[in-house]
Amino acid sequence: MRRVDLSGKVAVVTGGGSGIGRAVVLCYGSLGAKVVAADIAEAAAEAVAREAAQAGFTCRAFPVDVTEAGSVDAMVAFAVEKYGSLDVLVNCAGVGTLSGILDMLEEEWDMVLDTNLKGTFLCTRAAAKWMVDNKKPGRIINISSINDQVPLAGLAHYCASKGGVMMFTRAAALALAPSNIRGN
Repeated sequence: MRRVDLSGKVAVVTGGGSGIGRAVVLCYGSLGAKVVAADIAEAAAEAVAREAAQAGFTCRAFPVDVTEAGSVDAMVAFAVEKYGSLDVLVNCAGVGTLSGILDMLEEEWDMVLDTNLKGTFLCTRAAAKWMVDNKKPGRIINISSINDQVPLAGLAHYCASKGGVMMFTRAAALALAPSNIRGN
């Protein structure tokens, strides 16, 4: 089995403070990438960066709110400032609540759609803009869920957001391919 070598690559992982995002940060670090663990939970991102450093990986934490364009732009600028480039974006930030349609608050709907779908868009746009402006090939990986295809009654907002992520990813991949940016 061929081992992937990400030496010299720079990756930003949103939601990098816990769960799948944390696992991606540590995996990419173990493969040689310089990683930014970006998360709204700053202490969690810092803990992952310390864990990565203890394992001998290059990792920095960055507090980001993926629902705010200015915060996302600052995240991309941070990665480029600290590491000189941006090769990979992994959109892993996500939230969900268990709530039936009749009981769901509008605020719940907005929080889930804003984080999962709008956040994926804002981060993709910021990273792709930097890659295009700098004529840099890149990879943008959007983490979705089986719930982009399999609905659950108490997760209508989550399912809608992940279905949106899937279709956004496909459309973005087509739009960015001419700039040598792959979307998965």
